[in-house]
Amino acid sequence: MKEGSSRDILTSLPKPIVYAHRVNDKRRAKFMVKHGIEFVEIDVNQRNGKLMVFHGLSTTGLRRSFISRMCAKVCYRLTALGDPLLKPLPLEEYLQLFGEKFRFWFDIKVRGVEDKLLRLIDTYGVKRPIIISSGFYDVLKKIKELDPSIAVFLGNVSFYPVSSSIVKEVGADGISVELGFIDKRLVEMMHRDGVMVAVWTVNDIHLVPKLVELGVDIVITDYPLEVMRVLTRARG
Repeated sequence: MKEGSSRDILTSLPKPIVYAHRVNDKRRAKFMVKHGIEFVEIDVNQRNGKLMVFHGLSTTGLRRSFISRMCAKVCYRLTALGDPLLKPLPLEEYLQLFGEKFRFWFDIKVRGVEDKLLRLIDTYGVKRPIIISSGFYDVLKKIKELDPSIAVFLGNVSFYPVSSSIVKEVGADGISVELGFIDKRLVEMMHRDGVMVAVWTVNDIHLVPKLVELGVDIVITDYPLEVMRVLTRARG
């Protein structure tokens, strides 16, 4: 294993760990660096055979429409959240700029990019802990086989209950669950099987104490500074 196990590092950190959600562009990444945010989640996609950092839209027709692109551009400029659909950043360029600044959670949006992603992680010496998630569980299984030092999470879990048999089959270290499906029973069931639980996207800071009470391991949020302030107050 390289540089120690990501799972071991994650389990040793105070809980919950706060990850900044969808830090897909330079502006947002620089904001995180400025404010000392270390743990970030980015989306790994592909365009013309090249790994790119963007989330993408579920409907390609909408993605190509002029109106949708303009709306996305305006919303992006107003919020500094989401990804700039018109000009996504190559992952290699992103890692050149920020590879030493962050502890990464890579969310893979397409199949067949595992080898490319792992090569870039090695090339730019991305530090552990590293989490890779995806809704394509065969992708996660391959990553775990190629580099066991990386923690893999079943991504896009928007249903309940989650099958422990799937988690075990993939060899996953955790699950990433939509906020509306988190409850005490689910967390306890996963922890009993040695599975970490991440919850997304937590943008209501009033929910943070409840998630601490439930024992979730990772909180993914668009507002990491606010969530971390709440956790600091809660820890005294």
